[in-house]
Amino acid sequence: MKNNQRKSRSTLPLIWNAPCFWKEALLPCRVTQKLHKTMMLHLLTAIFAFVATTSVSLAAGRVALVIGNDRYLHAKPLTSCKNDADDVASALRSVGFEVQLEKDVKAADFARSFEEFINRSKDANAVLFYFAGHGIESRGIGDNFLLPIDCLLEKETDLKMQAYSVKQILADLSELRAPVRIVVLDSCRNNPLQNQAWAANVGTGLGNIEVNQRKDPPMVVYSASPGMAAKDQLRAGDRNSPFAAEFVRVLNQSGINAWDTFVKVTAEVKRTTEKDGMQEPKVVFNASSDVYSQFIFRSSIIGSDEDYLKYAGKMNGEVKSVTVAEGMTIPFCWCPPGYYIMGSPESEKEELKKLDETMKIDAADELPHKVEFKRGFWVAQTELTQRQWSALMHSTIVEEARQALIDDTRYQLGDGNEMTIRELLPRKRDIDPMGIVPLIDDQAPMYWVSHKGASEWCIRANDHAKIKGWTIALPSEAQWEYACRAGSPNMSYDGNFEPDPKKKETALIDQIAWYQGNSHEGFPKSYSEDWKAGPQIVGRKRPNKWGLHDMIGNTWEWCADWHAPYDTVTVQDPKGPRAGSMRVRRGGSWISKLGQCRAAYRGRSPEGFRFSDLGFRPAIIPNDVATTPAPSSGKEIQK
Repeated sequence: MKNNQRKSRSTLPLIWNAPCFWKEALLPCRVTQKLHKTMMLHLLTAIFAFVATTSVSLAAGRVALVIGNDRYLHAKPLTSCKNDADDVASALRSVGFEVQLEKDVKAADFARSFEEFINRSKDANAVLFYFAGHGIESRGIGDNFLLPIDCLLEKETDLKMQAYSVKQILADLSELRAPVRIVVLDSCRNNPLQNQAWAANVGTGLGNIEVNQRKDPPMVVYSASPGMAAKDQLRAGDRNSPFAAEFVRVLNQSGINAWDTFVKVTAEVKRTTEKDGMQEPKVVFNASSDVYSQFIFRSSIIGSDEDYLKYAGKMNGEVKSVTVAEGMTIPFCWCPPGYYIMGSPESEKEELKKLDETMKIDAADELPHKVEFKRGFWVAQTELTQRQWSALMHSTIVEEARQALIDDTRYQLGDGNEMTIRELLPRKRDIDPMGIVPLIDDQAPMYWVSHKGASEWCIRANDHAKIKGWTIALPSEAQWEYACRAGSPNMSYDGNFEPDPKKKETALIDQIAWYQGNSHEGFPKSYSEDWKAGPQIVGRKRPNKWGLHDMIGNTWEWCADWHAPYDTVTVQDPKGPRAGSMRVRRGGSWISKLGQCRAAYRGRSPEGFRFSDLGFRPAIIPNDVATTPAPSSGKEIQK
């Protein structure tokens, strides 16, 4: 902004993307004089702090602020906004954006969020605001406003005190030097103030936005044209709004410029909503500028070769320690570019029958096919430990086990039955969760973790580490198997399992894995009625050739992608299907039989499911091959 001064006393640039519906009017409530003074004090403090700020922003090519608000205090809460914010933020990170993610933001926090964002954006080449939450048009004021979760609107002028002007947001963005500036507004399109005296001055959702062609304005993207309703969900239970789901999907495609991105999003949103009242997004921008036809979200290589080569390893199995939280480092091992045969040959199933006649393997689920990696990546040396989890999530394994006990979701089992996790155990809802935690130790693997929890840990670690051109994330299924094998074509990374005459199982697996046959070690026979074994301290078994411990056994490890049949043709950097009902888990666990402790075996569970043998192992992946999340299409589990 010119002279480093704000043009408006109470507006902050924000982007919120998530369809929102004001299906009920804002609850009438009296804003006291004290509240007005407190609100203004917060805003003025933040604005004067911004005016005084002269620090140089972090050098970054692409910067984004993503906000999702669901938990409105004085209006009907929304459903998908925080999910949309999570998924859009992850997708933007995968295409090189440095993302500031905010959820359920109150009015007093808006100033802080914007001040941080604007400082990071000063030297950026591309900036993007994404707003998911309630929005409103005020005809009396002649502006659109974005609303925090604690807004109290008794009269129209309260918007100026508690909400944020879209006009001012666009004016502030126009002052940035970045040639690419994109604002995405996926907010409500109907009147939330039906019972207010000034409701006649409120339009149906957001009103039309006029751009100043002389000021080289930002590109503005509506999730629905002015006067049209933006859908929160297409169907009950959907993770995302139709607009957000499609935006994430298109961001995952290579070689598409900004203009064509939203052309594709518009066409698909119209198609998917046609039967339920068509929703048609709208894009407003300076038609004389060709910058948006030149800006590519995901090029064939995101970030420069210099970024990749600067952080890539030099030798197979090279170890790099990465700081993921204050005072917390994790060793990662280098997995080089290359190719392998993913899946298992028919001969492996025949060998397995000799070891375990009861083990049934779905041959179609492990069809062998060639996978190539043009980029190498880093994988954590061990499964994530309980100490590493707590450093970022500020919760303990006992607290995560308690969440499993109180989870009322009924998961569909492979036999067609549905039950909660506590019914599966079986345990009562109010028991001490210590009774379902076999091992508590800083160096023990973290378990009782859902896919959502594992993904959230990766997001927080990535935000702290800020590795240019790279993303801390769950590995894809293909990356996991490649890292596990470390060049081995056999059942495990150390060869095929051979019978041990004494144990009638194998000697090899005892050297590399904790599984059903040896996980009782260290646990007293009287431990409990049915918990006679459990997970073990990480890193005590022999690693593979790339230095990775416990890739087989101990705990299952979540992967990024959804489960689906393999594509049998040669694939390069596969990311898995865009949607599904179950997330992939790999490696087997301390409960598992031999057949599940193979490099090729594929487990699967719903992303919200937790269990006593479910953990994960993070990876550091080049941005151009990182997997982005996608919505679930159902619920199912197969243990």
